[in-house]
Amino acid sequence: MQKTIIYQMLKGDEVNLDTNTLSFFDVQFKNWYNAIQTAKELEWEITKENVELAGHYKNVILDPTYPQDEMPFEVSTQGLVNRYIKEYEEKVLTNNLKNLLLEYEKTKNPDVLERINRLTSLKKKETVKAVPLANYESEQLAFVERIRNREPLDGVYLYKYGHTQQFKQLSKVLHVIAPSDLVIIAGRPSVGKTSFALSIANALGKNGYKGIFFSLEMTNAQLLNRLAMAKSGIPSNRLYGETVEINAINEYVKGLKEVSQLPLLVVDNIPNTWLDIKNLIKAHAHEIDYIMIDYLGLISSFDGKDYNQPTHTIVSNISRDMKLLAKELGKPIISLAQFNRNVGSDSKKGGRDDDRYAEPFMRDLRDSGSIEQDADKMIFLYRKYEEKTIREKHEANGIYTINVKIEKNRGGSTKILEYEFNGALQRWKEVEKWKEMY
Repeated sequence: MQKTIIYQMLKGDEVNLDTNTLSFFDVQFKNWYNAIQTAKELEWEITKENVELAGHYKNVILDPTYPQDEMPFEVSTQGLVNRYIKEYEEKVLTNNLKNLLLEYEKTKNPDVLERINRLTSLKKKETVKAVPLANYESEQLAFVERIRNREPLDGVYLYKYGHTQQFKQLSKVLHVIAPSDLVIIAGRPSVGKTSFALSIANALGKNGYKGIFFSLEMTNAQLLNRLAMAKSGIPSNRLYGETVEINAINEYVKGLKEVSQLPLLVVDNIPNTWLDIKNLIKAHAHEIDYIMIDYLGLISSFDGKDYNQPTHTIVSNISRDMKLLAKELGKPIISLAQFNRNVGSDSKKGGRDDDRYAEPFMRDLRDSGSIEQDADKMIFLYRKYEEKTIREKHEANGIYTINVKIEKNRGGSTKILEYEFNGALQRWKEVEKWKEMY
């Protein structure tokens, strides 16, 4: 962006920076900027050759390759400058806050805590005002430019070439889980929700993302066991059988050690209320890239004071606050949820008499309230209805074909993917490319 600004100034665009703001830019930018100002003072025509001469006049060394035309759109150069300054200030503020949080964790110094509070207040301070829509033009054009150059967008990716292949098709549909996204993964009991979520956490970890996992349904030891089974290919029954299988144990231990190194925080003694969970998330916000909660319906209260409120009201309040928290922290929240018992019963569209095969819809979410409005992405898991002999053969081996339905994808498409779920090994595998929803 800095090189583009200089290029545009050489074409005649006016940009004025004060001394303090100029310090935000790199050395070559400052050299070129000062040389351009010198040329103006000398009333020379602003050309690259004249600016280089002005730099020589001021004993400033200019890199002749520095100015670059990197901007294929018509956009205000001053707008680019303002965006750069805003991004720089935000980056400095965020880095200072991270360093202070690390310092406070080590020292517990109250003076450091006070500085954290001041910076946090500064970061949160927003002026409420109405502005022209055009103010956001440069930001959106910069966003489009990143897409044009195939640069990664802000957020987390399920698929990265050379790292993970498991969710390649799902990643094509979702593209990126944005920093402010609330993602809901829902399914009936025993369809593999937790295992699916752990597989996602495993993929994100391999891609370099750090997360925090709140398990309200099972212990952390059980979570680690599931990850180790999936990694090693050794089911629990081979560990606990009458005959000790040394090779199986060795393979399991190998897988256990590998998954133990995933950049994933787990929580002991899960708080009872959403407010307590929220505060714990904030305490670790500086060291994580995403949050995962298993699952929404098991959070018994918003703040411990709403015991007399209906369940759907509590869940609605929590889901809404989850979305606000994701937006505030710039960290996506992935939360699991349950369907109602009578899922798909009103239409049976895509379903069968057995509810496990009924196609779910947004209305089937248990205590849904505002979940469907708050969520940016909604992923529904349900068993695919297969021909009887095929189904019986699969299920005899503990293997199930699961439809992964992207029911909602804000700003993107909705699809149905097919996965093979090995319940014994807690493994998920994409079996085909997506098909159209209907």
